[in-house]
Amino acid sequence: MLDDVEKKTKRSFSNYLTVYYFMTALLFDVFLDILLRDAILSIASVFTVFVYIWVSVGSLFLALVGVSEILLSLPVAWFFCRVILQIKYFGGLNLLCLFIVCAVGADDVFVFNDAYVQSQFKGPKVLRDFPTRMSWVYRKAGLAMLITSATTCAAFLCCLATPIPGTQAFGIFAALVILFDYVFVMSMYCTAVMVYHNRFDKGARCSFTVPTPCGPSQCGCCIEEDNCR
Repeated sequence: MLDDVEKKTKRSFSNYLTVYYFMTALLFDVFLDILLRDAILSIASVFTVFVYIWVSVGSLFLALVGVSEILLSLPVAWFFCRVILQIKYFGGLNLLCLFIVCAVGADDVFVFNDAYVQSQFKGPKVLRDFPTRMSWVYRKAGLAMLITSATTCAAFLCCLATPIPGTQAFGIFAALVILFDYVFVMSMYCTAVMVYHNRFDKGARCSFTVPTPCGPSQCGCCIEEDNCR
């Protein structure tokens, strides 16, 4: 019956008649159909972001960690709202945070990865050892992302000015999602970059030759190490 009614609601059914329907017996079926379609679209969105990160950073490992920390910020923000702030209301508007954090989180991943790539051209002062290099990356990327994340959180917290409870809950939840995304980028993704450097990165570390314990080499970030490639 639902399929038959939905055919009649399409524009192609009639040029002179528009059909609408409201039947309590069909509400649950329609609601499930909407949820299913939206879930498929959200999965497709997350997968698209994952592929784009993979292509951009050139590493499947970093892409997996990047998407994982983006998605992890959602349940952590929900837990903070529910348990710490004791906000019981969770409206449908909050689900839009998935798409917001995918965009903001991917941007944070790109900023951090770009700082990591830039660091290999900063000379012996930055590249004298790997901890010094990552310290430079952490400070440069962290400051840039801190400013953008803080302004984004402040923008969402402006929703508290409205008397509408659903909009207030959305503003708080979205601000927390962005906050925890920043925390995870600066901890989880930063750790993944270090693992990537030590385990997977086979490229040259800098554009000039430096003296090392194993002779002249272009792996400037491991000057004090004995594993130059």
